[in-house]
Amino acid sequence: MTGIAPHLAALAADTVSRGPRAEAIADLGTGRRLSYAGLWDEASRVAGGLLAAGTGPGDRVAIRLPNGADWCLAFLGATLAGAIPVPVNTRLTPAEVEFIVRDSGASAVLDGRLPAGPPAAPADPDSEAPAAIFYTSGTTGRPKGAVLSHRALLSAAEQCRLALRLGPAEPTRNLVVAPLFHILACGMQWIPALASGGTAVIAPAFEAGAWLQAIRDERIDVLNGVPAMYWQALRHPGFPGLDVSGVRLLSYGAAPTPPAQVRRLQEAFPAARMAPGYGLTEAPSVTCLAHEDAVEHADSVGTAAPGTELALLGPEAAAGTGQLLVRGPQVMSGYWQ
Repeated sequence: MTGIAPHLAALAADTVSRGPRAEAIADLGTGRRLSYAGLWDEASRVAGGLLAAGTGPGDRVAIRLPNGADWCLAFLGATLAGAIPVPVNTRLTPAEVEFIVRDSGASAVLDGRLPAGPPAAPADPDSEAPAAIFYTSGTTGRPKGAVLSHRALLSAAEQCRLALRLGPAEPTRNLVVAPLFHILACGMQWIPALASGGTAVIAPAFEAGAWLQAIRDERIDVLNGVPAMYWQALRHPGFPGLDVSGVRLLSYGAAPTPPAQVRRLQEAFPAARMAPGYGLTEAPSVTCLAHEDAVEHADSVGTAAPGTELALLGPEAAAGTGQLLVRGPQVMSGYWQ
């Protein structure tokens, strides 16, 4: 991918310089709102606090916080300090959390009050340096840490922008209800919003009534979720009277979506373009399906994302069955250790 920032700190700095007063974060759980200037200032102080405590470039920082502004400040603060954020699933047991902290070798665990210190000058890592380690449940054994470089994370965000047919700096108001510790919410919602100078409207979790209220009150124009979430919302008694004319992009995935349900979505959100897709922790953006094909090819996850090559491997590959190979700038560097 060409034209992307060399690393996450540079991307954030560029966005702040373009629109420091624009709203970056709307935390629906606490009511807290941050402009881009405020996000940068507070994250710089988090970085300063980490550096003062001895956590610096290359060190891992485990983040075990609920959805909200503090989660974003922790992630960006660790990044500005040159450290590597390690998002931790807040639903894990203490023993499972302990394994991830120990396996990643985290020198700091942010699970309460964020560290604060003098504003730190942002780190300037190489684009191939690790930007984050997202732990993913393996098919066997314990979770594995997928290492995503700055290039991979920012390429995935750019692929998301291209798939949604958004301009390079076209701001959106994206409703984030998926957990930020997951690559979907962090890599495919918050970071693209950060890149465009848009607003990440972050909810603590999904609840159909609150989701519908946020669409109305926060003037949401981009939605992302799993099919079951949409079905709950469409069946909610508050949906029929809701004005959804401002919703222009609707993305979904992670589960099969029959043609009849896609048609129902199109009818429910008539002004929105459908943008189903497929990805995974190790390669956040793999495929996307065009709006025009959403109903007719509802059983498909689409074609290769921009800048991505796909191939099938195996004795039945010619018949369309085999191991899917993915090559592109968004693919992880490898598993941690």
